[in-house]
Amino acid sequence: MTKNVPEPIRGLDLADLQYGLSVPAGDLQRVLGISAYDWGLYVNRTTHDGDSPILTEPAISILTRLYQEHPEAFPLPASPSPAEVLELVNSDRVPKAEVRKLEAQKGINPSPKMSYAERAHQLGLRLEVPMTLFAKTLGKQETAGGRWLRGALPPPAVRNILIYMKKRIEADGDSRVFDEIAEYAQSEAIARGMGNLSDEKGWKTTTRADLIASIDKPEE
Repeated sequence: MTKNVPEPIRGLDLADLQYGLSVPAGDLQRVLGISAYDWGLYVNRTTHDGDSPILTEPAISILTRLYQEHPEAFPLPASPSPAEVLELVNSDRVPKAEVRKLEAQKGINPSPKMSYAERAHQLGLRLEVPMTLFAKTLGKQETAGGRWLRGALPPPAVRNILIYMKKRIEADGDSRVFDEIAEYAQSEAIARGMGNLSDEKGWKTTTRADLIASIDKPEE
């Protein structure tokens, strides 16, 4: 009888592992010890015969097999999706329609200058957070929310905020941590010359070229 010969670990196995672990490529590269350049060769290129390239380092292949069989052994926590955390945030918050309903029941006539968040606070409640504001609170443009809902992975900084928020919500039993993060975000917005984040379309950002141009040249 012919024994089944196992397939070698290939670049596409790395891509599948990243998807299965729900981690950014950079995190998996660091854990496996693969450079971004080599990752691109493995994942985005094919050999002359059209196959995905075989990994050159046996230790990395062995570690990949380990994580395939035991994803719980991966040393970095899997990032919850933005949609998952937003659902947790909104679990103890109310939509605008509920605010209006409660105001009518209590005979409250709010000032036109009051925001819905202020009106909810007046009722002892927290206002539901839309995905657009959630994205801005995490330091990204509001359009990022739509991409996240379609399955795009957030960058590492956002991922780590999401991990922290989920842990805090589960530990606190409420979503007060979002308000804490929102304060940090609003402070950063003011520091960048912006107004209230809820009224802004997105963040004022600078490029790497701006950074380089802003650095003083050394004296000759």
